[in-house]
Parts: sequence; C-alpha cells; structure tokens
Amino acid sequence: MNRLQKFVEYNVTDDSSKRAAYAFAPERLPPPGENLEWKVVSSFNAADAIMRDTGLKDIFILAIDKGCAIVENELASSLNPSAGAASRGQPIQKRLFREQR
Repeated sequence: MNRLQKFVEYNVTDDSSKRAAYAFAPERLPPPGENLEWKVVSSFNAADAIMRDTGLKDIFILAIDKGCAIVENELASSLNPSAGAASRGQPIQKRLFREQR
C-alpha cells in the first residue's frame, strides 16, 4: 500500500493502547511491546486527520522522512481513531517522537 497508515499498539489482555505509529508499511514498525501487537486502523485517512489536528503535520513529516513515527501516550483507548482523547474533549498528552531505522 502506498499511503500513510496508522497503527495502534494494542494490548491483548485489557483492550487498551498507549502508542500509535504512522508508517507506509507494517515492515517499518518497531517490534511491539510484551503482550502487545500492532493493528492497522483501516478507517484512518491522513488528509482528514491533519484537518482535525494540524499538530500531526510534524508527525507525518517524520514518518515520511524516517519511514515511521511513533506517538506515545496518545490515550487511544481502542482501534477506533475517533475514540482518542481529543474527540472526548480531553487534552492529548505529550507527544514523543522517535526515529525508526
């Protein structure tokens, strides 16, 4: 697939997530943590997402330049991108960027 995708690191034991990744392919993702697995958010649309949150611009640029950008503490509570903190009226916690090689 030749488009930016969103992946959520999903906890298989308690149905929660605290990290998201933006990448063009799952091969670019880092290994998931213990008891976690990466799931693609099939409904994700980069253009729609950046219109809702212009702060994603820097994340998308990093993903394009380095192949993958990780967002930690995004408070994504499910695989539904609209279930994030911003849609619940809560502030999104500090975003941390990490280069992937």
